[in-house]
Amino acid sequence: MLGPVLGFAGLFLAVAFGEVRATQISSERGELALTVYHENVAFVLDRREVRLARGRELLAFREVPSSLVPESLLVRDPDGNVVVRRERFAYDLGEREKLLSRYVGKSLEIVDRNPATGEDRVLEAVLLQASPEPVYRIGEEIHLGLPARLVLPPLPDLVVEPTVFVDVEASRAGVERLDLSYLVEGIAWQADYSLLARDEEGELAVQATIRNGTELSYPAARLELVAGEIRRGREPRIRAFGARMAEVSGGAASPRETPAGEFYLYAFPEPVDLPAADAVRLPLLESRKVPLRVRYYLERSGRFAVGESPVSPREEGVDYAVEIENTERAGLGLALPAGKVRVYTDSGGTLRFAGEDTVRATARGGLFSVRPGKAFDVVATRRQSDYKVLGRDSWETEWEVAIRNEKKKEVLVEVFEEVSHDWEVVSSTHPHEVVDARTIRFPVKVPAGKTKTLRYRLRVRARR
Repeated sequence: MLGPVLGFAGLFLAVAFGEVRATQISSERGELALTVYHENVAFVLDRREVRLARGRELLAFREVPSSLVPESLLVRDPDGNVVVRRERFAYDLGEREKLLSRYVGKSLEIVDRNPATGEDRVLEAVLLQASPEPVYRIGEEIHLGLPARLVLPPLPDLVVEPTVFVDVEASRAGVERLDLSYLVEGIAWQADYSLLARDEEGELAVQATIRNGTELSYPAARLELVAGEIRRGREPRIRAFGARMAEVSGGAASPRETPAGEFYLYAFPEPVDLPAADAVRLPLLESRKVPLRVRYYLERSGRFAVGESPVSPREEGVDYAVEIENTERAGLGLALPAGKVRVYTDSGGTLRFAGEDTVRATARGGLFSVRPGKAFDVVATRRQSDYKVLGRDSWETEWEVAIRNEKKKEVLVEVFEEVSHDWEVVSSTHPHEVVDARTIRFPVKVPAGKTKTLRYRLRVRARR
């Protein structure tokens, strides 16, 4: 297989780079290092050893992914003995239009089914145009569209495997190291949190799920994960490789966390295998005991409290949040990446799933807050008790929010009301806080087994 392929590569390079022909093909990767980002992209460093003669040579590097970003390709000699004159990524099978464009003006065969006999027939055709729609000449007729099946003749310069071609000049003969680096789309990672909540104490653990959506494996790679958001100039091309069930690497050591500019890096101390079209899971943070705080929220969810309500009264669920201070005193004090948090409860030795939430990155000293669902034993009923028009552009509205607590302990429910126009709180049964120009917060303490009613009145003037 190497003989014919080498011939094809040599001829292709003669076309691409002039008179210099490929002298060797490198299909063996050496040291691999991957830096993986959340944004479906990874940076790959592939260090290879090649034996060079003194002077100019042309190399063909195989075992690179088809989703390599060509503009990011960089080949260099860390020792300074080799000058890289030019590099190029080629793969003719990556896109159908690109492949067909190689055959414009050439004869090919179309396999068609004869509707009368049901047998396949072979038609000779000439491809006149590849895009935006293929155009063929069959005999004296012009045909539009792509037929059921094409048989393409061999081309000596067709690159059927993703390949990086490198034109180099060595100052001496011998074995040299060349660093091949590039961005590849289709590799991403996410943080998966597991939080076991028990009243005021819990256990928090984090695992990293790394998905390799490319057709290329990365064995024994040094792996770094980047926590933080990067900006890219365009949307990534997401490949449709389906990952199998994620593997859990048992016994793997947790990574070191280090700052890197505006990001944080998690570097794993041992090499990691990333199989093609698959996913692996690695421990990011070993289980730690953390103190928990539960908060209850009642939010209006985008409905303003200033107008006349057609539906009243209305029963509403009360959201709850499990909060952890990200401090050393609380057992953390780490850079916690964005990810998905799954909350579990332990009742009588039986583990149960209690909901999940997506969280943003939490810096040291910040508040790690998860909202897994709504409280079962804390419910609220909202009722508009009065609505009075004061003038052409002003009115008053009064609301009652009855909160029932069926728990065996007192709870504090924070009621958030969304308002608009120019407004003021005329009266309220509970203290209030102006969060911003459109939000009021009312903290309401509700004893165990009791109901407390928040009643407040707003005076509103419409803005002209």
